[in-house]
Parts: sequence; structure tokens; C-alpha cells
Amino acid sequence: MGEFKHIGIMGGTFDPVHIGHLILAELAICELSLDHVLFLPTGDPPHKKNRQLTSAQKRLDMLQLALEGNPSFSISTIELKRQGTTYSYDSLLELKGLYPDGTRLTYIIGSDTLLELKNWKSFNLVASLCDFAVYERPGIDRSDLRAEADRLEASYQAKVCFIKGPVISLSSSEIRQRVAHNKTIRYLVPERVFKYINKERLYRGESSNDKA
Repeated sequence: MGEFKHIGIMGGTFDPVHIGHLILAELAICELSLDHVLFLPTGDPPHKKNRQLTSAQKRLDMLQLALEGNPSFSISTIELKRQGTTYSYDSLLELKGLYPDGTRLTYIIGSDTLLELKNWKSFNLVASLCDFAVYERPGIDRSDLRAEADRLEASYQAKVCFIKGPVISLSSSEIRQRVAHNKTIRYLVPERVFKYINKERLYRGESSNDKA
């Protein structure tokens, strides 16, 4: 697993992975002085019951294509291999067992996720296993985010910081919708991912309003 002292975690369905994910991971390395970023594709997440995910293998294929050539990024498949619904608490416990004692884990999230953290399974325990780095997305007042971070710190002793960077208003759902409507996604995803989506004819019938 490497001798990393501070690891960032990027969780998500990555259906598909896009340039926003990669930009955020790179920003996090610089802003947080991370040694590495671990991408953690989800298996059966509890909040994605309203649509059928692309198969785990194809999502993994796209992620591998996107990260190829960057030694600062790698993938963990622990959630893809886990049976049943995937919860971050279980994954963090497993990761803690894989790395040496003292390895610091920071979960990299969007501002919308910050507002949902208190609803995560066993969040009081999750907050004891990792820190959180929040990338601000458009549409949510900054003062609301800071207030929520303060509440989480007071109620759960959660450690929350914020990542500064350019505004990236892009989601996997937008990419799926563009493909479904025969609109270009070139440069919104890495070139190898763009070719893979076309080759596998992914998202041609996509109609979900999901915001993944």
C-alpha cells in the first residue's frame, strides 16, 4: 500500500469519472499536502437506489483509464467486492487495517455532501476515523457550509476543512444526459474514457435525474 502518511479518499460511483474528479483530486494533493489520493468506487451505495448503476467492471475500467500514468492516484476495489449495501464506515475501518498506525485519512467531498454527513451510518464513528475536506460547489451559501462544519465539530468532534480552487460545475449525471441526447462530452472526460464510452455505447438510454 506504500508508506503514505496522509491519504485523501475520493469516493463515488464514478459513472462516469470526469475531469472534475481529477481536478479536485489534484487540488487536494496541493492544498492539503497529501501523499496520495485513493479513489474508492462504490458498490451498492444506499443513496443511489433510484437508478441502475453501470456495471462495476465498466466503472472500474473507466477509472483505470482516467488515472493511468499518475503515480499519485490509485484505486481501491474494496467496496466493489463487498456484498450488499456499501457504507463509508465499513470501508474506513477496512482501510485503517490496511495502512500503518498513524496514517491520516481525509475524505474529499463536495459541499452538498457536507450537508448530508450527519445522516451517514454511524457518523460519530466515521468522524473518529477520518477528517473531511470540502470542495465548494455552486448553489450553496458559504456561510451555511461554515455553520454546518461548526455543528459537526461541536456535535461529533469532526474535523472539516475547505479546499479552494476554480469552480467546477460538472456532474456524472450531466455527462450521462449529454450522451443520451447525442451531445458531445469530449474534454469533459479524459480522452480514453471518452473513447471507452463510445466503444461500449454507454448511457445511450439514460434518463435519470440523479446528481452523481
